[in-house]
Amino acid sequence: DAAEEANRRLIEESTIDMWLPTYQVTNDDGVITEGPIVDCDQVHLPSEFAGFGSLVVLTVDIDDGLELKDSLSVFTDAQTVYASTERLAVATPRWPEFDDDGELTEESDYRTAIHSFDISDPGTTSYTASGSVRGHLLNQFSMSEHEGYLRVATTDGTPWDSTGSESFVTVLSESGSDLVQAGQVGGLGEGEQIFAVRFLGDIGDVVTFEQIDPLYTIDLSDPENPVTRGELKIPGFSSYLHPWGDYLIGIGTDGNDEGETFGAVASLFDISDIDDPALVDKVPLGPEAPEGLDWFDSSSPVSWDAKAFNVWEDTIIVPVSWWGYAESGRDFQEINGNAAALIRVGDGTLTPIGRVGHPVIEQCE
Repeated sequence: DAAEEANRRLIEESTIDMWLPTYQVTNDDGVITEGPIVDCDQVHLPSEFAGFGSLVVLTVDIDDGLELKDSLSVFTDAQTVYASTERLAVATPRWPEFDDDGELTEESDYRTAIHSFDISDPGTTSYTASGSVRGHLLNQFSMSEHEGYLRVATTDGTPWDSTGSESFVTVLSESGSDLVQAGQVGGLGEGEQIFAVRFLGDIGDVVTFEQIDPLYTIDLSDPENPVTRGELKIPGFSSYLHPWGDYLIGIGTDGNDEGETFGAVASLFDISDIDDPALVDKVPLGPEAPEGLDWFDSSSPVSWDAKAFNVWEDTIIVPVSWWGYAESGRDFQEINGNAAALIRVGDGTLTPIGRVGHPVIEQCE
């Protein structure tokens, strides 16, 4: 009781400058300007609790120094950020409620809050609407703005447990200050999690995985009635999808029909027929396992960092690392390595060109 009384007194005696975030612009000589980063009338409070943090969106004209042109704030935590040329969307988990035994309450579910901002005017940003969707997002590719609608791909339940889960693509529209559901398609990968998403205009491509990798093609041309049109099941999974004309390039992990996974792989999917997506080629990114190893594997950072993926004319460049184990105690330099894999993309083909890596340098004794 004494602590609560003291805390209330501190709050009552506080001034607004103690609550607003501040900023500084500095150079080699020290501070140039400083002050509150946002005005009081540009601080927004969502109708549903969205965290204790203060998200601030800044507009700066980089051709005119670092002068702050505009700013606004929303009381929310920020986890996933997406932007088109028209809209900025920020998503954060809304944690479910648990009872005294640590079990989810019946009325609680895991949802993701989403806040939308209008960035169509280069000189200013305005807060437009907030809402929430069922489940959790994978990454920024899980959101896409198209012709005034925000499409969001989510997996039901928590990120750490896919038991009984399914995935959805939800289409949201702005209604006043609310993001409301215009349409939804579900039933994607029941009992599985989303591993990759790519929205291409009126088409959505979603990869889920538990043992077998289904690639779903979704028709989003009618925002109020999205429909799953095609499904392709193959071993392994893709963690990143890159558009290439009538094809999708998938970077991920190879696998077998038993659900075992092994080795980084590049896959080429033909999506020209939305009703019948097809795997047309697949090549490993790493080298073959050296003889005499008890275990060998490889991976690519593209699986968790899209910026690691590069395109040079008709060639993709994908970093890859490999490592292994031998009970014989072989030198790790004979087993482990990393390089950039170069793969030429043709009409329905992937052709390995080679790998560019660093030479092995002997360590000093």
